Amino acid sequence: MTHRLRRSLTVSLALLTCAFANAALTPEQLPKNLGPNLALGKPYFSSDINKHGWEPGLTNGSWVTDKANTYASGNTNEFPKGVVIDLEKTQEISSIFVGTPNFGSTKTVVISTSENGKKYKDVGRHDFELGKNDNHLYQFKPVKARYVRLTFTGNHSERAGAYSQAFCFITEVEVFGTSGGPTQSGLAADQKPPPPKADPRKELPRGRLPRGLVMNLALGKPYTCDAPNPSNWETGLNDGLWAMRRGATFATDRAKKFPKNVTIDLNTSAKLTHVRVGVPNFGSTKTIAVSISYDGVNYTEVGRHDFPLGKAEAHLFEFAPTLARHVRLSYLGNHSEKVGNYDPAFCFTTEVEAYAQTNR
Repeated sequence: MTHRLRRSLTVSLALLTCAFANAALTPEQLPKNLGPNLALGKPYFSSDINKHGWEPGLTNGSWVTDKANTYASGNTNEFPKGVVIDLEKTQEISSIFVGTPNFGSTKTVVISTSENGKKYKDVGRHDFELGKNDNHLYQFKPVKARYVRLTFTGNHSERAGAYSQAFCFITEVEVFGTSGGPTQSGLAADQKPPPPKADPRKELPRGRLPRGLVMNLALGKPYTCDAPNPSNWETGLNDGLWAMRRGATFATDRAKKFPKNVTIDLNTSAKLTHVRVGVPNFGSTKTIAVSISYDGVNYTEVGRHDFPLGKAEAHLFEFAPTLARHVRLSYLGNHSEKVGNYDPAFCFTTEVEAYAQTNR
């Protein structure tokens, strides 16, 4: 019995050493086929609730290390303490990416999974560094799970910053399945090079977003149009540029048949709450309806807006949190007059942004 136990421990330690050797990965070093982040926008609950406004931010897709985007537990001295993410359905997972900020004293984090929320199985543990933006990819044999639990078994005795050593800080948690496809990491998105600067005098004014909206899920995502433009105005719908010019502004064709539709595939599902759409100061674009869909087949309209003629305008569509992967703009009809030399049947859009629920 002793021999079997020793052999079992040796094998387990060897597997853990192999599986969790990828500490402190940068976004560029993440495997390229992890697929979408299954935890994005998912609900969670903590065993030690933070009472100082650090509750949101665990699964909002942002790796910004501020109060609005970083999760913290409460500051009770009782360990272990933990937080459980509900993926909202059982699915096969094989990798979990966890980050800690350069403040606080977070140290040992054990990851466990469960199908029913009652019986959990540990799939890995890691000690995060003190005073450093640290992140770790837990990789393990695929397991079926609906719930992912982070257990804080103990913190560093020293502190980084002005926070009690009893707080446990987490910048973000991402959960990946086994379906493959391009890796959809919020960390990777946050650290992409910024888009080229446009002339501010030719940028569409758009105002500030509501607090808590930190990551544009539509940025750089693929889209299709049922009325494609034949004159090189098909790019620019979601490139991050609000410049009102060819190359940064999207347009449909000039056919007089309406509605015309353009559909963005976000490549991952999230509980969407806001879509922002901008129209330039040229062209005759008028009525735009926004619809969203989970399956790409059944769409629900969440708002429509009439844009003025000859005036640059950005409109923020706000609606109840709805799980969706696809965002569709339907051009229902244009102004009869023209602005500039463009046929009134062209539909121009400077930019589209999509945001998910971040505050719970």
